[in-house]
Amino acid sequence: MDDAPNDNAASTDDLTKMLRGDQRLRWQQGQRVSVEAYLEHYPELKSQPDGVRELILGELRLRRELGGDFNLDELSLRFPSERDWLKLQFEKLQLNPSAKDNLIDEDNDSGWPFLPGYEIIEEVGRGGMGVVYKARDIRLNRLVALKMLSPHANARGRARLRHEADAIARLQHPFIVQLFDLVDHDNQLCLAMEYVGGGSLAKRIRVQPCSPFDAAEYVRKLAEAMHYAHEHNIIHRDLKPSNVLLADDGTPKISDFGLSKRLDDDTSLTQSGTVLGTPDYMAPEQAEGKTRELGPAADVYALGCILYELLTGQPPFRGEALVHVLDAVRFKKPRPPSQVSQAVPRSLELICLKCLEKSPVERFTSAAALADDLARFLAHKPVHAQPPHIWTRLRNWVKQNF
Repeated sequence: MDDAPNDNAASTDDLTKMLRGDQRLRWQQGQRVSVEAYLEHYPELKSQPDGVRELILGELRLRRELGGDFNLDELSLRFPSERDWLKLQFEKLQLNPSAKDNLIDEDNDSGWPFLPGYEIIEEVGRGGMGVVYKARDIRLNRLVALKMLSPHANARGRARLRHEADAIARLQHPFIVQLFDLVDHDNQLCLAMEYVGGGSLAKRIRVQPCSPFDAAEYVRKLAEAMHYAHEHNIIHRDLKPSNVLLADDGTPKISDFGLSKRLDDDTSLTQSGTVLGTPDYMAPEQAEGKTRELGPAADVYALGCILYELLTGQPPFRGEALVHVLDAVRFKKPRPPSQVSQAVPRSLELICLKCLEKSPVERFTSAAALADDLARFLAHKPVHAQPPHIWTRLRNWVKQNF
């Protein structure tokens, strides 16, 4: 039997990946959204046991990372149909309470995975598709990051990782994480990538506020990188602070092209109508599921969200209920950054709000245009971004009130 995924399976995989990303983001922000809340807004997942289990495992993992408790009886009451499966997870945990990953990955009972030519040093992160390890390339004696897919991943997961490798291989830019190799050994698929050891931009935001000029410089560099990617027919579709890694000297580098799209390829791993990305950083057209219509303007919008968060400490729209965030992204005008933080200069606020326009044609015409206006701000020159024309403001007011 052909193991290629059908459209329904593809849509469910994409939705689960999106929700896992949203789940981690909100728990880390202190919003402990329950699995049931996601199932309420996406009832189609209730008939997909694998998707439900992914969200349950995500919650368990986050409880462990954030110092929460584990109660089998409570979880069994919440998910009675999963009682036997939950019991198995807790039995694994009790057999070796110090084993960090037994509860999370059924395939990782024997410690670090083995990959010829590489010496794994430590785990540095987890995502919707797999685990990232810090490792040493033995042949070249250099540190690398190994983005490793589970050996039991389905055909779609493997296709996504190969798709990401294809996207990154096209891109050689100082502000994009470099791909060294795609390794397929003993059914273990892995990307060997540049190791970036300074943490993520999301962590930087949590640790210390960002000055307006630092924020502008970060996003200027990211906009330059995305313009380069767009010139090579790649749009990212999941830009957010946690997907921006910082080198030891503070240089930002864009990572995780797993949801990227090739503009020169009509085929897609994503079914039209799928809501794809991370809600807090999702362009209105993404929130509407217009997957096949997405272009560079969606990345410009996400860059505006990153700039907004660097300036204010939070993304433009935040709420515990996922459906409320998606509705706000589509219909609500963002609160001006200067109303959240008085330190935001007016010219930088205009740049940020232009990125966040609901209509793609009203945003910057390209990521390069955004980078240019940020450079003008940094050079203390007048910026091109201006307040919307009175007729535009009137049209937007009508849309929001009628």
